[in-house]
Amino acid sequence: PFVLPDYRVDANSPLDSGSVVLAVVGMLLFVYGAQSFGGDSLRVVAAVVLVAGLAALVAFVRRQRRIPEPVLDVGLFADPRVRTVAAGMCLAAVVISGSNFFVSQQLQAVFGLAPVRAGSVLAPAAAASIVGYLLSARLQRRFGPRAVIVSGFAIGAVGLAAFTTVAFAPSVAAVLVAGVVMSFGLGGAIAACATVLVTSVPTDRSGSTAVVQEASSQLGVVLGFAVVGPVGTALYRELVIRGSPAGSSEQALDQARSTVGAAVSLPPQWADLIDVARDAFSTSFAICAGVSAAALVALAWWCRRSLPAPSSPGTGTSA
Repeated sequence: PFVLPDYRVDANSPLDSGSVVLAVVGMLLFVYGAQSFGGDSLRVVAAVVLVAGLAALVAFVRRQRRIPEPVLDVGLFADPRVRTVAAGMCLAAVVISGSNFFVSQQLQAVFGLAPVRAGSVLAPAAAASIVGYLLSARLQRRFGPRAVIVSGFAIGAVGLAAFTTVAFAPSVAAVLVAGVVMSFGLGGAIAACATVLVTSVPTDRSGSTAVVQEASSQLGVVLGFAVVGPVGTALYRELVIRGSPAGSSEQALDQARSTVGAAVSLPPQWADLIDVARDAFSTSFAICAGVSAAALVALAWWCRRSLPAPSSPGTGTSA
């Protein structure tokens, strides 16, 4: 109470177990269906599971509209500011989890780094994200949340664009710098999105913003691994098939197609196929990074149009 005003809501509503079941089952089915759809399993079965997951998530949203004390207050999304920043946090989480999927394999399977050294390359990006998050509050006071969000997503897009260099000039330094730039920008943008989210709702519903923020971030993480991962894997497998050297055995080709980690473990006589697999993974990484960068640019433009500007320069307050 000495730092923040004390505000309490006299409510002790029980957790709606039906909503929890629908959310968990829906996400599990969706992830399993998306992952299976991008693999070699029966795509009809994967499509059925995917649709079932989406149906459960739709039922979850409809249930939230009916019950008096929802787990996720979907009514908050009527405010365009809430919709915008929730989408921003979700896409940022998609980008972060998707890039992690690629970067860890790029460092170990393509560049041949040991796990400990690969982790040391990733550490500066984590530190940059923290720095961006901490600096965000000061920048918001000076320029306003909208400017921090837009610039943060733009900086993140620059970092993602730098990842595309792995397709034609692969280097550990490029991956390290790209990760630092992307993480710094997205860290600041996410913090500013949280500020807009909290200040956009009435005080008696401010607790629901934590659920919106967590749900947006977790949904983004799920989509990053469930969608970006399979898309990258499908691209990789197609590129391996197209570039496979003449005379490659079916067994060696199947192993190379499975994952780039499996490809680099092939015997030395398949060195040409291993090189093809490494190039294919780097190319698929670059394609996904380029598409993600374009998505962040579009998101920055949308945030600039949808969020209010500061009422006066240097105050950081919104109109």
